[in-house]
Amino acid sequence: MNSIFNPSTLELLLHRISLLSDKTKPKWGKMNATEMFAYCSLIFEYNNGQRIAKVCPILRFVLKSMMKKP
Repeated sequence: MNSIFNPSTLELLLHRISLLSDKTKPKWGKMNATEMFAYCSLIFEYNNGQRIAKVCPILRFVLKSMMKKP
Protein backbone atom coordinates (compact mmCIF):
# COMPACT_ATOMS: atom_id res chain seq x y z
CA MET A 1 0.00 0.00 0.00
CA ASN A 2 1.26 3.46 -0.83
CA SER A 3 2.02 5.91 1.97
CA ILE A 4 1.67 9.69 1.78
CA PHE A 5 4.98 9.86 3.68
CA ASN A 6 6.73 8.44 0.61
CA PRO A 7 7.85 11.52 -1.41
CA SER A 8 7.03 10.01 -4.81
CA THR A 9 3.55 8.95 -3.67
CA LEU A 10 2.91 12.38 -2.15
CA GLU A 11 4.00 14.09 -5.37
CA LEU A 12 1.63 11.89 -7.40
CA LEU A 13 -1.24 12.61 -5.02
CA LEU A 14 -0.65 16.36 -5.13
CA HIS A 15 -0.54 16.24 -8.93
CA ARG A 16 -3.88 14.39 -9.05
CA ILE A 17 -5.44 16.92 -6.65
CA SER A 18 -4.18 19.82 -8.77
CA LEU A 19 -6.07 18.39 -11.77
CA LEU A 20 -9.43 18.69 -9.97
CA SER A 21 -11.76 21.62 -10.51
CA ASP A 22 -15.35 22.46 -9.67
CA LYS A 23 -16.30 21.13 -13.11
CA THR A 24 -14.72 17.69 -12.54
CA LYS A 25 -17.35 14.94 -12.82
CA PRO A 26 -17.34 12.30 -10.06
CA LYS A 27 -16.31 8.79 -11.08
CA TRP A 28 -18.49 7.38 -8.28
CA GLY A 29 -20.74 8.88 -5.62
CA LYS A 30 -22.71 12.10 -5.84
CA MET A 31 -20.29 14.75 -4.56
CA ASN A 32 -18.35 16.96 -6.92
CA ALA A 33 -14.75 17.94 -6.14
CA THR A 34 -15.72 21.13 -4.30
CA GLU A 35 -18.18 19.31 -2.03
CA MET A 36 -15.65 16.56 -1.37
CA PHE A 37 -12.95 19.03 -0.28
CA ALA A 38 -15.43 20.83 1.98
CA TYR A 39 -16.43 17.51 3.55
CA CYS A 40 -12.80 16.46 4.07
CA SER A 41 -11.92 19.80 5.67
CA LEU A 42 -14.80 19.38 8.15
CA ILE A 43 -13.49 15.94 9.11
CA PHE A 44 -10.04 17.43 9.79
CA GLU A 45 -11.58 20.23 11.86
CA TYR A 46 -13.47 17.73 14.05
CA ASN A 47 -10.35 15.57 14.36
CA ASN A 48 -8.17 18.54 15.37
CA GLY A 49 -10.70 19.82 17.92
CA GLN A 50 -11.51 23.00 15.97
CA ARG A 51 -15.16 21.90 15.83
CA ILE A 52 -17.21 20.01 18.40
CA ALA A 53 -19.82 17.50 17.27
CA LYS A 54 -23.31 18.13 18.59
CA VAL A 55 -24.87 14.90 19.85
CA CYS A 56 -28.55 14.48 20.67
CA PRO A 57 -28.90 14.16 24.49
CA ILE A 58 -31.13 11.09 24.13
CA LEU A 59 -28.65 9.37 21.83
CA ARG A 60 -25.80 10.28 24.21
CA PHE A 61 -27.70 8.71 27.12
CA VAL A 62 -28.42 5.51 25.18
CA LEU A 63 -24.86 5.15 23.91
CA LYS A 64 -23.33 5.98 27.29
CA SER A 65 -25.43 3.33 29.01
CA MET A 66 -24.27 0.75 26.45
CA MET A 67 -20.56 1.56 26.75
CA LYS A 68 -18.31 -0.39 29.06
CA LYS A 69 -17.03 1.68 31.93
CA PRO A 70 -13.21 1.69 32.42
